[in-house]
Amino acid sequence: MVSELVGFVTSVSMNKTITVLIPIKAKDPEYENETLRSKSVLVHDERQEAELGDCVLVEVTRPQSRRKNWKLIRLLPRTSLKT
Repeated sequence: MVSELVGFVTSVSMNKTITVLIPIKAKDPEYENETLRSKSVLVHDERQEAELGDCVLVEVTRPQSRRKNWKLIRLLPRTSLKT
């Protein structure tokens, strides 16, 4: 499993928690074509610095709650995510 991923903030409505959409390229083993899938994760944002639409770097950490086991590393420039 990857420990650090890049994604976009989709929700900032919770206290010290953001929702991040992480795009994932998946390759079909039989037909060898790539599809773009996405995963939504809850991320711990201690300083509440992320805003809606920001590009962020997140990493896996110990569980903060039942569904939250990622934490925010830093905000990235918008151009750093290559799709």
